[in-house]
Amino acid sequence: MNKQINTALAIAVIIIIAGTLGSIVWMSKNSQEQTTAKSQPIVKETPPQKAETKNPTSQEITPSIKTGYKVLRVSDGTTSFSFQIPEKWLTETRHSGEKQLTVEEMRDFLATNYDGNIKTNPDLTSDYADFPWDMLKKMSTNDIRKYYFRDDTDMPFPNASVAAGDHIWYTDTSWEQIDFRFQNEIVSNVVASVKKEQDDFCKKYDDPNMVGCGNDKPKWSKTIIDSNNVDVVTYSTDKDKKGNEVISKGGSGGKVFYVEIPNSNKTLIITKQAKGDTQFENDFEYLIQTLKIEK
Repeated sequence: MNKQINTALAIAVIIIIAGTLGSIVWMSKNSQEQTTAKSQPIVKETPPQKAETKNPTSQEITPSIKTGYKVLRVSDGTTSFSFQIPEKWLTETRHSGEKQLTVEEMRDFLATNYDGNIKTNPDLTSDYADFPWDMLKKMSTNDIRKYYFRDDTDMPFPNASVAAGDHIWYTDTSWEQIDFRFQNEIVSNVVASVKKEQDDFCKKYDDPNMVGCGNDKPKWSKTIIDSNNVDVVTYSTDKDKKGNEVISKGGSGGKVFYVEIPNSNKTLIITKQAKGDTQFENDFEYLIQTLKIEK
């Protein structure tokens, strides 16, 4: 009987010890797992992101600039365009209309001379107004504004000009100059008006030998500028006694381009005053190829 009790007690003790050891092992294992879990970084899954739509930066949309050339941008405040020209070319954009000039800035514009300062040299007159400084400095505010905007003439100053030579002229023909001017009228009306003026001029004199009439009548054609169909008028050149081409005021060989401004009742008029040498003509063609209207 005592032997059976002792055996039962021994078995009970073994079960208790085994259970205790099992608990200790489980707790130890669980503690290790928790420690390991704490030591590992928590990784959260990020939901897939939508691809970001980026507008191209100015650098991405700027065309490459040809070596030895520069980009000129012209704006009248509402419409802008740009093109590339040789670095050495002269530029004039003060009359673009983008910035409102003061009366004194207008006076300085009218006093421009590329050979010197007309304010200190009384023998010089302005290349833009053909006035000496003594006359310009005495002009009233109203007179300066009137002449700057040329309110009384149908030949206003261009919004911008560039030139391959030493001067930008507004008082005489410039053989290496291109002018840019905005006209607040749709291109079809502008072209129709120019053609009518040409026809009316020749009908008035009824002389086929009149400059600009007969065989000398300007020739109309089409070209592409910035993906737009553009009307172009080309003026004839003179001939010497041997039949060689001669560039003169009466036969300049100049060209005028009438460019539509999209979504606007405006026309950009580009005037190449005269036909130049091979280099000038190539540079002008590159200007036309790179001209972009900002839409």
